[in-house]
Order: sequence, then C-alpha cells, then structure tokens
Amino acid sequence: MRVRDLAVFLVKTTTVLLSVAVFFIVFRVRKDTPLIAVAEKEQALFWLMPCLTFFVLLWFCMAREKRVRWTVADLLACVLLAYVVFRSGSRTEYAWAVPVALGCLYLNLRIVFSLSRGVVPVLVLALLSTGIAEAVTGLMQLYGMTSSNHSLFGMTGSFFNPGPYSNYLAVIVPVAFYYVLTLRAVPAVLSASKGRARFVRLSNPDTLIYYASWLFLLLALVVLPATRGRIAWLAVLGSGLVAVCRETPAPAYIRKFYRRRKFLFATIGSAVLVLVVVSLVGLYRYKKDSAGGRWLIWNVSAQLIRENPAFGVGTGCFAGAYGNAQEASFVSGAMTEDQVRVAGAPDYAFNDFLQIAVETGAAGALLFLSVVVLSFRGLARRRDGLLYGLTSLMIVSLASYPLNLLPFCILLVFFIAAAQDDGRSGRRFPAVVSVALLSGAFAWSCCAVSGAEKRYRALQDWKLLQGAYQLQDYRFVAGEYEELYPELCDEPRFLFEYGHALNKSERYFLSDWALRRGARFSGDPMFWNVMGNNSKARGDVVAAERYYQKAYRRLPNRLYPLYLLAKLYFETGQDDKAREMADRVLSFDPKVPSTAVREMKGEIRRLQNRELSETDSSVSSEMYGK
Repeated sequence: MRVRDLAVFLVKTTTVLLSVAVFFIVFRVRKDTPLIAVAEKEQALFWLMPCLTFFVLLWFCMAREKRVRWTVADLLACVLLAYVVFRSGSRTEYAWAVPVALGCLYLNLRIVFSLSRGVVPVLVLALLSTGIAEAVTGLMQLYGMTSSNHSLFGMTGSFFNPGPYSNYLAVIVPVAFYYVLTLRAVPAVLSASKGRARFVRLSNPDTLIYYASWLFLLLALVVLPATRGRIAWLAVLGSGLVAVCRETPAPAYIRKFYRRRKFLFATIGSAVLVLVVVSLVGLYRYKKDSAGGRWLIWNVSAQLIRENPAFGVGTGCFAGAYGNAQEASFVSGAMTEDQVRVAGAPDYAFNDFLQIAVETGAAGALLFLSVVVLSFRGLARRRDGLLYGLTSLMIVSLASYPLNLLPFCILLVFFIAAAQDDGRSGRRFPAVVSVALLSGAFAWSCCAVSGAEKRYRALQDWKLLQGAYQLQDYRFVAGEYEELYPELCDEPRFLFEYGHALNKSERYFLSDWALRRGARFSGDPMFWNVMGNNSKARGDVVAAERYYQKAYRRLPNRLYPLYLLAKLYFETGQDDKAREMADRVLSFDPKVPSTAVREMKGEIRRLQNRELSETDSSVSSEMYGK
C-alpha cells in the first residue's frame, strides 16, 4: 500500500512539475532571429507534450475516482480545433501541428484539474513567477545589465519587441490584483512565533500566491509605464475595474453616494468622463500614425470578412488576403491620402477577433466566441482570479496580436481549461473515453516531435545559407533552398529569397512559382516586383508592366515599383510613358527618406537626361540634314 501511495505521489508531482514547465516556455529564447526563437518555443512545447500526456495518463489510471465531466465548452473547443486544422491554408503538416499540440495541452489540463483542483493554485503561482521573472528581466534590460532582443528598443523581456512584452505583463496584473484583494488572512503569518508554524504557513499555496502577487504588482508598476504600451495600460485598467466592481463593496458605496449626493455625483461623473475622453484622445495622438495604421487594417479586414463571410480565407492566409483587399481598396479610390501614407503589409490584423473572422469566417469566429463566453461564465461562477486574466487577455486581443504568439495561447488554454470543471456541470463519460483520448494524444505528440525537429533544423540551415544569399551566390543558394522547401514552404520570407535566387539564376518560371506561393502568405509587394523582373527578362513587357503596377497598387507609398516601371519604359523605348513615369518618380514624396530613394531618383534623372540628349541630337541631325 505504501509503495502504491509513493508511486501515486511521484506521478502527481512529476505531472505538476511538467505542467509548470509549460508556462516557462516563454523564456526559451535566444538572441537570434524571431523565427528561430518562435520555433524554439514550439519545439519545447512538442517535447513537453508526450512527457506530460504520459504522466497524466498514469495518474488517471492510478486514481481511485475518475470523475471527469465533459462540458459543452469542451465539445466546442474540440470542434474549433478540427475546424482550424481543416481550414489551414498551408499544406505542411507543421502548420496545424501547433494548434493540435495546444489541444493536447488543453486535454491534459482538463483531466488534471478534474483529478485535483489543488493543481490550479500551483499553476497560478507558476504564472505569477513568470511575470516576476519577466519584470526583473525588463528592469535589467532597462538599466543596461543585459541587452534586449531588439536593437531599436531597450526593454523587451523575453519577447522581441515591447508590445507583446507589455501585453504579457498586463494579462498577469489583474490576476495578482485579485489575490491581493481577496487573500486577507495571509498576513497573519508575520505574527507566527514558532519557526515550524511559520514554515507551515509559508508552504501554503495561498500564502505564496499572496506575496508573489504583491511582488509582481510592485515590479509591474515600475515596468509597465516604461514599455509605453497603450493597449496594455487599457487592459490593466479595464480588468482592474471589473475586479474592483466584483470583489469589493465599491459599487454599493457608489450607489449609496449617488442617492445622497446626486448633484456632486453628477459633477464628479462628468469630470471623470471628461478625463477619460481626454486620456483616450491623448493616447491616440501619442502615436497617431500607429493608430491610423491599425484603423486602416481593421477597415480592410472588415472588407475581407464581407467578401468571405462563411468560412474565411484559410488559417494562416491573412497577410496574403489582406494585400489583395488593400490593393482593391486603393484601386477603387476609397482610400484617403492619410491612409495611403500609413498603409503597410501587416502580418496580423492587430485585432485577434477580426483575424479569426477573416481566416475562419463566421463559423470559426462563432465557435471561438462561444468557448470564450462559456469560459467567462465558468470562471465567474467559481469566483476565480483567472477571470480577470482572461478579461485582460481579451482586451489586449482587441488591438494587438497575442493569440498569434505561443505564450499567450498557452495562457488562453490554461484559462479555458480552468473554467470548465466545477464538479457539477457537464456529463460524465466512462473512464475508457478519457484513456482513449490521452492515448491518442500521447501517440500523436510522440510523432510530432520528429516533425518539430525537422523544421527547427531547416530554419537553422536557412539561417546559415542566408550568408551565401547576402554574398549573392544565387545558384548555390537556389539549389540548397530547394532541399529546404518541403519544410519551409509556408514561410514567406524564405519563399521570397528562394524566388529571388531563382530569378538571379535565370530560372524564371520556377521563380514565379515560388513567389506566387509566397504571395499567399504575405502582402509584401516585393513578390510582385520580382515576378515583374522575371517577365521582363523573358521579354514579356506587358506582363512585367502588369506586375509592377500591381505591386504599386498594393502600397502606393512605395517608390520602387514606379522606379521599375520607369526603367522598363526607358529600356523598351516607350518614350511618352517613360517621361510621365520619370516625372512621377522624381516628384514622389517618400514615407521614409533614405539613401535608396535618392539613388533611385538619381538613376531615373540620368536616364531622363540621356533620353533628352538623344532626342536633342536626333533633332539637330534632322535640322542639319535639311
């Protein structure tokens, strides 16, 4: 009996430690390219999943009470996962491996929480620990004790820019705030007189959570303002306000004050409203171009939803579809000069709800919203502090891209899994159902590890080959990239480099094929510029002109397509078009002045002067001949 109890204890402890390790995936990052850093985090998840699933399966089989209740939210989450995989716009297995791995994580957490609800506080403590570590890392970067992960920003934590970093802290702040508000009896530990009593109290998860919450809040109070993350500030204020209204008697005091001092209440309310409006206007003007750019992205995304309302454009295809829609908007003349100025080729919608609707249509968006709403209801019933973490995450998702980053997806899975099991709702199925699900998840996760390793090695090889690409050894690069293509055929930057190397190797049709593939996953007009170069090299002037014009229509604030058009007209003897395009190039006001812009204008000016001198010479010859 003792041996069995010891075995159960070891299995439980190992399971909890592996669950905690999932949260610390956020710190698996090297000062390398962002793509490789992302792959390292994903690789860590793939390695953890078979280990975690194995021990959860052992724990479940050894448990005396196998009381897993499966809820409607569980079913909807399963359907959503299957739908996301089915609607994947990439043909690579890896494209849908990460969502399936997150599904396996959800399954494991659901069963662990059903077996022991006491695991939740341990994972909350792990979450607070990651927040403390992130805040300390940010402070060290701020004071020059360690370097950040971006040359333009002094503080990024373990992320690659301060936006996701501030958002990550903002998701944890309301969770810590909740525990500071609600854990009242914990400070009594300070009055403990005996060392043993003090140890017992400090080993209590609530005690550790209380002090960890205070420590994190103090650190976040210093770090968050320095990140200058507007949406993070709004998320903290919004979720904190919800916590105050639900966890304190503040609403009752406000109602009482309103009944007694209506005029004073109206005065204070008006002042607060004015302050809020002024603050929002100030936040908008603080980074006006950034706000204008996001507004443009949301408008174009809404247009995409109208064009593909039911099932969307496909998971992972947002950027390419966005480029097409933005081009159509510019062609129709619906864009203002300010919108032209701030337009870009974004990889994300900067609103995860919009991006989900664009990629998966109404079907996917409704499934996602249903799961989130049911999770809110579950956490609200439990009066759990994770409710405010989920609230903050959803606020952040309104103006950023957290659900495109693995650490935030892990947090979302944790919040949703913790919301489901309350011991009452849902339906109990035979234990064999859970065993079958865990066994299937274990088998799949074991197979997925090899795929993750292949992709990671391909990314490392690509990084090494980029040196040869920069040295313009294009024939060698094209041959090597061909071997990497099966693993990286959904990476737009790789596809562009592959297509460009094929162009320089005079393999124009194959270059077009690679570039068209890349244009499915990116809105960057450079894909179309190089396709225009391919057509020009083949002697197809009409197609080259069409591609250059398409590249310009995608981003009218870029000079390069106009430069290529002007050169095309000069080189093919289309004098009228050449003069007109040269004037446009020389009068072009770039979004960001640079040496490249000056060089392009200088070359077109030389071509224009040469064309004028040749025209003058021919006129003089004709006059002399007469």
